[in-house]
This record gives sequence, C-alpha cells and structure tokens, in this order.
Amino acid sequence: MSPANLHAWTVSPDEAIKIQAELRGRLVLSWDGRQVTTVGAVDVGLEEKQARASAVVLRYPDLTPLEGATVEAPFSFPYIPGLLAFREGPAVVAAWEKLRTKPDLVMFDAQGIAHPRGDRPGGAHGAVVRAAQHRRGQVQAVWTSRGSGSKSR
Repeated sequence: MSPANLHAWTVSPDEAIKIQAELRGRLVLSWDGRQVTTVGAVDVGLEEKQARASAVVLRYPDLTPLEGATVEAPFSFPYIPGLLAFREGPAVVAAWEKLRTKPDLVMFDAQGIAHPRGDRPGGAHGAVVRAAQHRRGQVQAVWTSRGSGSKSR
C-alpha cells in the first residue's frame, strides 16, 4: 500500500480533523526490542507556494548515509494551525516514496503526541509511518519538537 493512497490531501479542515482522529491510535509508542540497522529522518521547509521535503536513510550505528531524496510540491491545503501535516504531506510522501530503503526507525521534526489533538503524529507523518508499517511489519517513529529554526506558513 502506498502512503499516497491512505487518504486524500485536498480535504476540508473538518475532514482533516477527522482523518487525524482516525490516525491517532494507529502508532505504537513502545519499543518491541528488535535490532535497528537503519535510521531515517524526514523534514520539510516551506516557501511561498510550495513545500520542500527531504528524507534520508543512514546505516546504524555508524550513521553512514545510504540514500536520500528531496522533493518539492505545491501546496494543496491552506495554512491552518494544527493541520500543517496536510499542507506538508504531499511533499513528505513524495520524498518517502522515492526511498528504495525504508528505515527501521524514523525521526520527524513534528509535534507528535504533543500536538494539541494528540495526533501522534498528524496526517502526513502518520501516513508515512502507516505505509512503512504495512511494508515491514512495524516501524518505530520518533518526533522532535519544532525548534526556533523551523518556519511555518
């Protein structure tokens, strides 16, 4: 199953909130004890009319880069606080889908369970993790809080 087919990105704000609620309980927040041999990270930069998402996969524990992908995608969802995953999502999914190697552990620069609606994580990040879970059994995910260097529009 492709993350691009998990839900629509051009939805109303009310529908986006419903999708977030549906995704809320799907992420496993405990470690299952399996060995990690690859780690990945995803981040998004926003410009006037588009998002630029980058995804990278590193071998673990030496952190040797294995591959990376960067994608630019026009916005298809307006800026609405609490629903940024729908604004960034198409670019995140496109970068993720370009990776041939799906990592065992994924790090996102996102609110995660600290999100106002507890969306662990929101739409875009949840779609990516759900697709990876489908392909490889279960992918562990880690979120970092958005720092002062992140821009939101």
